[in-house]
Amino acid sequence: MAINKRLDPKNLFRTVKVDGVKETNFLADPPLNYEFETVQSVFMIERKHVGRPDVISNEVYGDTAFDWVIMLANDIDDPFEDIKVGDTIVLPEVTEIFDFLDRFSR
Repeated sequence: MAINKRLDPKNLFRTVKVDGVKETNFLADPPLNYEFETVQSVFMIERKHVGRPDVISNEVYGDTAFDWVIMLANDIDDPFEDIKVGDTIVLPEVTEIFDFLDRFSR
């Protein structure tokens, strides 16, 4: 369960129908080139994190609901291709994440 309903991507991104199936449109709003100003920390990817931004989110923030934030902050399009052992990623401050949500939530 998410810490807060605002973290649910359904409340942030629009949905579209693709081949009759309703899907979240991550390519629309909010801006995909958004840059968080405050970095909580830098995180080193281990084998257990490859392709799993949800696991990173749970370890760092205590909830899997921040996985999309990690992807947005690090320009990750495909977690299976873009998250590799030994890579370092940035983790935005929680307060800045909520500022982002306040700014772009529908």
